[in-house]
Amino acid sequence: MQQPLFWGKSGLAVVLVFAIVFGSIGYYYLFGGSGPDRIGRTRSKMMVVEQAVEAYKENHGAPPPNLETLLQPDPANGNYPYFKEPKHIRDSWGHVFGYDPADKDGPLLWFRLSDGRVYSNRPPPDDPIR
Repeated sequence: MQQPLFWGKSGLAVVLVFAIVFGSIGYYYLFGGSGPDRIGRTRSKMMVVEQAVEAYKENHGAPPPNLETLLQPDPANGNYPYFKEPKHIRDSWGHVFGYDPADKDGPLLWFRLSDGRVYSNRPPPDDPIR
């Protein structure tokens, strides 16, 4: 005679469903969602940083020397910083956005993924739409 499982077959199924659901939720909160989600959020953040760089440039006639400048109170901006917290100039992985204020086409912003892909605030030079 075979002994029944401790929870029975339906109890084991319930435990597996809970493990999958809560494991998925935990993964999302621990790792910030999937890769494409993080890339999209980071590109959106980069666009906001680009707008702040442009506002600084309008107020001062030149782009800021570095992104940390946007965190300092600016008399030309009502003595308010363009961003209150350093997280606003960082990508979704915690790195400060790459920034070149002296690029020939205007300030350049970018972030690099661990696999080497680079995303910037401009299309690549070989982009046919450009």
